[in-house]
Amino acid sequence: MTNCWTIVGKGVYNLTSYVNQHPGGAGNILSLCGHDGTQSFRAVHGTSGNAVSMLARLKIGTLRK
Repeated sequence: MTNCWTIVGKGVYNLTSYVNQHPGGAGNILSLCGHDGTQSFRAVHGTSGNAVSMLARLKIGTLRK
């Protein structure tokens, strides 16, 4: 895999370096690549401090409107 980017809320995240580190398995992350992952992320993690903190480290941008 070359790149894995997703959107959660208004943030854009590069998950490429995290795919193989995800505790739930790479498949859970790969399904988000190239898609809006907001609903999936929130359904699984809600506002979990650990997940939100990890995601924040992978942020590469913010969507405009």
